[in-house]
Amino acid sequence: MREERQGAEERAWDEAIVDLLERAKMAQPDQLVGEVNAATRRLGVEITVYLIDHEQEQLWPLPERGKPTPPPLAVEGTAAGRAVTGIETQSAVDQVTYRLWVPMIDGSERLGVADVMAHRPPADPEAFRRSCETLMGLVGHLITVKFPYGDRLHVVRRTQAMSAGSELILQMLPPLTFSCHRL
Repeated sequence: MREERQGAEERAWDEAIVDLLERAKMAQPDQLVGEVNAATRRLGVEITVYLIDHEQEQLWPLPERGKPTPPPLAVEGTAAGRAVTGIETQSAVDQVTYRLWVPMIDGSERLGVADVMAHRPPADPEAFRRSCETLMGLVGHLITVKFPYGDRLHVVRRTQAMSAGSELILQMLPPLTFSCHRL
């Protein structure tokens, strides 16, 4: 019985990922978080996506239509910050919520973190964590792909206004973090 339930949960996660891929095709950058939550709603999770600023000091939430935007989080001294800097999921479980802070990376570039809140404790916390990490890996790639299609994602990561020249230089710079099999 337990194996059937786990199989059903895995299929539900797979279906959510396929649904997100379909939804993301036509989504504008400012719609992406809403599409993530629409795809994962049936899983009983709610996700808030935070992008790290260029100074690597704060995590800034991506606004989602119809939902209040939470305040930014410090990288230093928070579970969310530990998830980003250590590229390792952090859990924050209490009697009311089951919460994971899942790092979002694209390759090795640290984009930010996702606050994944489950409406009920998962039957298999380890499988739930792996599924969340897989999903947020996809979301990290989708965010990277959507950067050129508007300024919303760029604006969230900025803490200061940029001149036109600074904008051009930033576009030419490589990612802040980079790794590959050969160089």
